[in-house]
Amino acid sequence: MYNKVTLIGRAGTDAEVRYTQNQSKIVKFSMATNRYWNDRSGVRQEKTEWHNIVCWGYLADRAEKMVTKGSLIMVEGAIEYSNWQDNEGIKHYRTDIRAQTLLMLSAKRSGGAPGPQPGPVDSASAPEPTSRPEPTSTDFVDDIEVPKSDLDDDIPF
Repeated sequence: MYNKVTLIGRAGTDAEVRYTQNQSKIVKFSMATNRYWNDRSGVRQEKTEWHNIVCWGYLADRAEKMVTKGSLIMVEGAIEYSNWQDNEGIKHYRTDIRAQTLLMLSAKRSGGAPGPQPGPVDSASAPEPTSRPEPTSTDFVDDIEVPKSDLDDDIPF
């Protein structure tokens, strides 16, 4: 059995840091992905999906420092479903993406927003930063400009 999802989109919120009772760091943020198509009459349509991203361990440290609202990011992880009942007896449902890899795709903006990172960061390793030459051309993924080298190296399709 296999549970894996890959998302490329923009952070909808800054990273929010929380701690468990035993002081393990958890970082959460929302992420938006867009889908475009032309309807039967040829009019371009767009749908935005919102995802709840959860990072633990080394990824939580990394996300805390790098994820800001509007950042272009790629997340690979597993889908997790949860439900609970509140004090009024209402049942709530939530779907999260538990991040296993986080790749920053945003170009550096004024104000200290993150720039392209040396490669994917996953929860299984904590690689040392390396330098990477600036890409010389770009492609578009759903109307988002992405450095061509990022597309060639990191997207699994």
